[in-house]
Amino acid sequence: MTLLRPFSALLLLSSLSLPVCGQLQPASAGRPTDYHDWFAPLNPATSLVVPGAQTPAANEIDTPARRWTPWSPNTPPSGPDSPITGTGIDLFCEIVFLGETGTGWTAFGWSTAGEDTVLSASTADRLFGSYTQPTLSNVEDLDLFVERSDGSRYYVFDKTRNSPGASPTDGYWGTLLPLASCRDAQVGLVDAYGLPFAVFAFAPSGNDLSPELFVFAIRAGADRAIGPAVPEPSTYGVCASAVLLGVLALRRRWRTIHPAPKLASGPARA
Repeated sequence: MTLLRPFSALLLLSSLSLPVCGQLQPASAGRPTDYHDWFAPLNPATSLVVPGAQTPAANEIDTPARRWTPWSPNTPPSGPDSPITGTGIDLFCEIVFLGETGTGWTAFGWSTAGEDTVLSASTADRLFGSYTQPTLSNVEDLDLFVERSDGSRYYVFDKTRNSPGASPTDGYWGTLLPLASCRDAQVGLVDAYGLPFAVFAFAPSGNDLSPELFVFAIRAGADRAIGPAVPEPSTYGVCASAVLLGVLALRRRWRTIHPAPKLASGPARA
């Protein structure tokens, strides 16, 4: 996949991105269709999602629009432990809320320079597909957190900041690769798919069958890629200089699970 950075694409990125502040916004302009096609089976409010029991399992929900890898604990060595590192306008970052169950969740937000910003303070202001696109300066790192009704917080990357009782073993993550988008004609860039999402799920107390689940997805890359509609497995990552080390982990994980086929050796020559 070739990376191009035309000035018009940068302007479009600037106009669509939000600074690191604000709140989740409802999906619109084709996003509802895309998010449904990509994430519907990962909404715990409408589908069976049990990360500790590998539900959905690897490839179980694959369609022409998406490809799914299995859940893993969000702890070393399987969890992505590096925050998203900003590159200013060149950063494409997207956060999508997928769903929750139970009544124990309050806030959802992000953290930069150790300071937390709430994106959503209650279930009333987040629906399936609510999203935001942060832009980070080249000196900012981004982490995300979810908060329980008792005030305890889970962090995605820097788990040392977890509240007492918010065990890192309560978190899981999987990888979803979008393969198609209804926004192609509208956007004119292959930013809508081709870049994998890390999907995170939190289940309190490490209970694999917990009725309390909070699920969201995030992806990040350096600029937007213009290239083939469906990338080859070896080109799932879109950035030459990755801004999310977790995305690099996703690429390694995809190559491990879906290795590129080896060419058969030809007949020996005399």
